[in-house]
Amino acid sequence: WTSVSMGCNSSKTADPVSPDRVEFLKKVKLIKRLKENDQRDLANVMKEVNFPERHAIITQGDEEGDTFYVIKDGGAKVEIDGKDVAELKVGDYFGETSLLRDEPRTATIRTTSRVTCYTVTRKQFSDL
Repeated sequence: WTSVSMGCNSSKTADPVSPDRVEFLKKVKLIKRLKENDQRDLANVMKEVNFPERHAIITQGDEEGDTFYVIKDGGAKVEIDGKDVAELKVGDYFGETSLLRDEPRTATIRTTSRVTCYTVTRKQFSDL
């Protein structure tokens, strides 16, 4: 019972984000421009998600894109019209347009290894 009670209480009173996550995100080009308290708030709402190798995280033309991704570990490639156009590595991000506009995805992002990303949805971002 104690752990359930502590879990409920701690989510309201404690900062659940590890300092490592905040420090990692501070190095991301798009995020490092934010004020420090905004960086911490963003880190608080971001979720860590794992993807297997050769997985399409997002697909070009997908109408339901509302998530922004930052690669924490692993690598991926950017495909446009079936052609590889770029490589993504740790610290790179994609899906940033989805935080601001409701537009179809402009590229497919496919993992080239197992990948861990930090993610935030448009709703989570606008609630900050």
